[in-house]
Amino acid sequence: MIYETVELGPEWDNDAVIPGWEEKVTARGFRIVNLTTEADPAKRDPAWLVKQRAGFTSESAFRREFKLDWNAGEGDLFFPEYFENGGRDAYVRPIPYLIAGPIYRGWDFGRRAPAVVWFQYSPAQHRVLVLRSLTPTFMGVHSFRDLALYLSGQRPIESLHGSEALSWLDKIEADPTQPPTPWFRPSGVAPLHFVDFGGAEATHDSDMIKEETLSKTRADVLAEEGIYLTQVSAHRDRDTLTRRMLEIRPEDGLPRLILDPANELLISALGGGLTFRKPTPEDPLPTKYKKDGTHDNVYEAFTYGEVGVVPLNRNKTTPTVVNFPDRRRSEEEAEVVTSLGFHEGRKSTSSPGW
Repeated sequence: MIYETVELGPEWDNDAVIPGWEEKVTARGFRIVNLTTEADPAKRDPAWLVKQRAGFTSESAFRREFKLDWNAGEGDLFFPEYFENGGRDAYVRPIPYLIAGPIYRGWDFGRRAPAVVWFQYSPAQHRVLVLRSLTPTFMGVHSFRDLALYLSGQRPIESLHGSEALSWLDKIEADPTQPPTPWFRPSGVAPLHFVDFGGAEATHDSDMIKEETLSKTRADVLAEEGIYLTQVSAHRDRDTLTRRMLEIRPEDGLPRLILDPANELLISALGGGLTFRKPTPEDPLPTKYKKDGTHDNVYEAFTYGEVGVVPLNRNKTTPTVVNFPDRRRSEEEAEVVTSLGFHEGRKSTSSPGW
């Protein structure tokens, strides 16, 4: 914007009532002027406002910008793209197989509702497949870790006896929307590979430390059982990256982000559970979502892994920190994976073949 000095016309007389011009004098004698678009005669035409409104995705965002209405916008969908591109019908569909490559896990340690999300990424398709997610409530770090390991097929069910993880497992197995457990089963010929990501809170002291362990942080508790977190800072890129993954891939008409129906809480987060914070005069156009201690936890767990694996610019090298061979599973391994309900990622008439 270029500011210029102009001659004030008759309508700018001190005694005139000018639309869009409000002023007040403070107790210390300062004159404060508040201007809206109506102060410019050329912008009082309703047709001009209609033209400007077309450039905004919501009425509330338009009112904040042009009407200085700070109460507008709280509760707006944080990801309107989810519904604009088809909602549940577009993004939610059974994922019947594993693709060749590691299974990524993103961890979040919210006190009320910790979360871990299992997903895979296809560089060839630039597509994320969200397989499973675990979102217990009021569970200690040790039990949370042990339950995730069992569901990953890395620990026997006996390791859950006497723990709060076992009672939560009962809830999972009683839920008709969840597949049989464990969700993944390793093969002795070619075991599954898991790669783990977390945020800065993983380095905080655990709030549920057992007497028999020397571990102090949440990352230490996971490391006791061979889970080594790669710490990522997802705050800068995660929302931008997620919006890009919500795009429809033109080659096949499917989204770049596919979620299995078993991930109901994450689906809910993307489909309206995450909303914009309340605008304020200091932050009239908030860019962050309101935290409710549930939807934000599972979303952040997913994005720790997403940011660690998926390139923000797909033309750049994928920023994964592991080197996993690009291969198809052996026949023996494929049989084990198939027994879980997944099928090898080969194109066929009965599967979309990402």
